[in-house]
Amino acid sequence: MWRLGLLCGVAGYVDGWGYTQVGRVFAANMTGNTVLFGIALAEADWRRGLTYGTTLLAFFLAGIAASLVRRVFRRSDVVLYSAAAFLLVALLPHEAPELVLALLAIAMGFQGAALQRFGHVTISTVVVTNTMLRLAENVVGRILRPASAALRPDEREAVPMGATAWVTYAVGGATTIAGVVYLTRWALVVPALLLVIVAITLPRTGNA
Repeated sequence: MWRLGLLCGVAGYVDGWGYTQVGRVFAANMTGNTVLFGIALAEADWRRGLTYGTTLLAFFLAGIAASLVRRVFRRSDVVLYSAAAFLLVALLPHEAPELVLALLAIAMGFQGAALQRFGHVTISTVVVTNTMLRLAENVVGRILRPASAALRPDEREAVPMGATAWVTYAVGGATTIAGVVYLTRWALVVPALLLVIVAITLPRTGNA
């Protein structure tokens, strides 16, 4: 549960940082970016289209690379360490905002591919839309379940896991403001450290 909360908090934080500090573009929320990419193309706003398109492509390629790393090394901690490294590289001075957003998107692509199974529940740490729908479905399932019916382990964990993911993502986004104000240009150090903490706690081998 705590790993899920930290990872969702990191995604919300990085998403918020990218949105508020680098051109109103999300680093992890690719659903929103896809819609905005389509709007930019329809309006012939090629500069905005390039920004959204670069971010989308970076996230997708990061997902491919992260999946390859997990299959080859059978270790999710390596993927999380890589995500933390990309966040720190994004702190370096860069002239083009597209490059910063690409680095953030790569980091979130790596994070999202690193861990998707928490206990008996499969859940994404970089998007909350599906999480909200599954949470709603599980809440209804709990309400309509006969009192005598026993809950399976995945059913027992689904509601608290879904709620944790949703809430911590929002908290991470809210915390972005504090990071920007008090840590200024070093604001991405915090999420990078949190990713390292989660990675350290995973088994060294066979944790994919």
